[in-house]
Amino acid sequence: ASATASMIHTLLDTSIRMMVPLILAVGIIGIGWGDEIMGIYKVSDAQYTFLLNCHIGAFFCVAISYIYGTLLTAKRVLKKLNTILLGGLILNVIINYLLIPIYGASGAAISTLATQLIVVLCQAVTVHIKFKRGLDFRLLGKVILLSAVLSVVAFYLQPRDIFLGIDVIIMGILILVGIFALGIIRKDMIFALYNK
Repeated sequence: ASATASMIHTLLDTSIRMMVPLILAVGIIGIGWGDEIMGIYKVSDAQYTFLLNCHIGAFFCVAISYIYGTLLTAKRVLKKLNTILLGGLILNVIINYLLIPIYGASGAAISTLATQLIVVLCQAVTVHIKFKRGLDFRLLGKVILLSAVLSVVAFYLQPRDIFLGIDVIIMGILILVGIFALGIIRKDMIFALYNK
């Protein structure tokens, strides 16, 4: 049983570490260049940028939820998972009912973000209780540090009015350098994926 628990912890850790670059790329680029991205659609408005930012936040939650939800499904913890999802559905309907009449599309975006955040937090707590796995504060600290550095870089890159494609390439390179330099992803993890 302890070998299985160890494998689950390793799998969960690796999954989260592999998801971080994608989440950071979408999050930092989407939020940092939200106006430019919305301008592609000929719509550059603060409200649309806010909607995009809320949905990028929800994307982060859904990406992490895939990891925790899949683990709960694989371990047949379906009753708790379904309870969390039903609670999220009910919460989303209630928040939409309250916010959409007042804030319109922004209310719906806030509702989506809040619901996804609560669902992923409930899934994470369930996994950490069920598998007696503590939070990896070192990994969390590294991700927060990298996010902060990338946010500062995005802040200084964005006003320069460089072509969006160049900005994306620069941020992609910085994300890759950062995740390897901080040890969020290690070379042995990459090789392990190809050797399985």
